[in-house]
Amino acid sequence: MNKFLGKICLAGALSTVLLVSAAPVPASAALTMPSLIVCGGSAASNNHPCQFIDLYRLGQNIITFIFYLSVPAATVLFSYAGYLYMTAAGDPGQVERARGIFKNVAYGFIIICAAWLIVFTILSSLIDPNLGII
Repeated sequence: MNKFLGKICLAGALSTVLLVSAAPVPASAALTMPSLIVCGGSAASNNHPCQFIDLYRLGQNIITFIFYLSVPAATVLFSYAGYLYMTAAGDPGQVERARGIFKNVAYGFIIICAAWLIVFTILSSLIDPNLGII
C-alpha cells in the first residue's frame, strides 16, 4: 500500500509540475518564438531568398528553441530529484542519487543558459536588425 501511495503522489506531483510549467509555453511561444527558418519556403513570414546572414539567424533560433525546451525539462527533473530525496527514508543510496540528479540538472541548466547568452550576444552583435552585418 505504501508503494502504491508513493506512485500516486509521484504521478500527481509530476502532473502538477507539467501543467504549471508547460501550460504557458504554447501561448507565449506562439507570440515570441519565431520559426526556425526565416527565409525561403512557405513557413517564413517574409518570403525573401536565403542569404548568408540567415544562417546566423538559424543558429540563434536553434539555441533559443533548445533553451525554451530546457526550462520545463529542468523543472521536471528537479521535481523528480526532490521526490527521490523526500522519499529516501534514510536510504543513503537514494539520497546520493537525488543529490546527483540535482547537481547534474543544475550544471546542465547553467551550461544551457550560458550557451544561450554567449550565442545570443555574439550573434546579436553581428546581425543588424535590417538583415545586414555590422
